[in-house]
Amino acid sequence: MESKVKKLGFGALVALVISSSIGSGIFGIASDMADTTSPGAALIAWVITGIGVAMLCLSLTNLMNKRPELSGIFVYAEEGFGPFGGFISSWGYWLSAWLGNVAFATMLMSAVGYFFPVFEDGSNLISILTASIVLWLMFYLVNRGIESAAALNTIITICKLVPCLYSSSLPFSPSRHTCSPPISGTPLPVISNCPASPPR
Repeated sequence: MESKVKKLGFGALVALVISSSIGSGIFGIASDMADTTSPGAALIAWVITGIGVAMLCLSLTNLMNKRPELSGIFVYAEEGFGPFGGFISSWGYWLSAWLGNVAFATMLMSAVGYFFPVFEDGSNLISILTASIVLWLMFYLVNRGIESAAALNTIITICKLVPCLYSSSLPFSPSRHTCSPPISGTPLPVISNCPASPPR
C-alpha cells in the first residue's frame, strides 16, 4: 500500500515565503534608522534595498527557468564554479541560517525585556538560556512533522505581519506627527504639537 505524500497547501507556502523574507532586521533596523536619519533618507535606503532584493529574486527565478533540473543555491554555485564553489556556498548558507537564529533570539529577548526588565537588552545569561529553550522547542515542533512545522510557521508569520501592518498604517492615522527634518532640509508644515526649535 502506497503511503500518501504529505504536502504543504497554498496558504502554508505563502506563509513560508513571507516568513523567510521578513527577518528580524526589519524590526530593529527601522528603529535605528528612525533615531539617526530623516524620513527621506530612510525611504531612499529602503527603495535601494528593495531593488537589490528584487534583482536577487529575478536572478534565482531566471536560473530556475533555465535549469529546472538543478535544486538549490548550492547546486547553482557548484554548476557554475565547480565543487569548491558549491562547498563554500553551502557552508555560507548554513552559517547564515544559524547566525540568523542568534539574531532572532537576541531580538526576541530584547523585545521581551521591554516588558520584563530581567531580560535587559537580550544579551544577558537568562536571555541566552530562555532563547535556547525557545529555539529547541521550535526545533522539536518542526521535527515532529510537516503539519506542526507549517502551523508554527503560520503563527510566526502572523506575528511578523501584525507589527509591520500596524507601523505602516501609522502615517495615515489622524493623530500622526513628526518632528524629523526632511532630507532636503526644507522645513515641514506643522501637523502636530512638536516642540519648536530654539532661536539661534
